[in-house]
Amino acid sequence: MFFQYDYMGETVSQNISACNHVGISEASKQTGISPRTIRRYIAKGELAAIRVGPKILKVDLDEVRALIRPVSVPPDALEQRMKELIAQAPPLSDEQRERIAALLRRGAAA
Repeated sequence: MFFQYDYMGETVSQNISACNHVGISEASKQTGISPRTIRRYIAKGELAAIRVGPKILKVDLDEVRALIRPVSVPPDALEQRMKELIAQAPPLSDEQRERIAALLRRGAAA
């Protein structure tokens, strides 16, 4: 059975019989994401949901799991990103250099 809906401004066709749709509370139990957060994702259009009856919402469990992203960054990636930012930064003016030097001298004296 195919289901069409508007998702982030685009019409999407989905074979709902091939999906792993579960209720919001079940999705919450299986992923550790609170039901309130899942509802917020739905309201913001970041998570598709289907309505079953007048009150029940179901979400694709795989889509909910896809929302989970690691927060920590590998040390190599952080170092690389810092190098990129430093390379993109404009050169300091003499006034900026003086201000930074004064701050560092004050910090070293403390």
